[in-house]
Amino acid sequence: PVLRMLKIGLPEQPSHAESGTALQLAAALLARYRSQAPQVALGPLPGDATIIDGPPQPFERRIVVKEGGEEGLSLTGGADPQLLI
Repeated sequence: PVLRMLKIGLPEQPSHAESGTALQLAAALLARYRSQAPQVALGPLPGDATIIDGPPQPFERRIVVKEGGEEGLSLTGGADPQLLI
């Protein structure tokens, strides 16, 4: 698989658990895709959002790390799926 950009969305005031999860996730994906040198961007989500707005670029993946709601993993975002942790 090809990965050029990873965007990780967090609440505006992330908890220690959310911050730690995002950093571990970014480090693991950078290690896995190191030969491709993907860019990683961490950004705040507005309000109670559970998706990162805007259309994704080619070979871009989006992951939202947010406490609350149901536990586990799910896909959100409709036609442009995003992983919600």
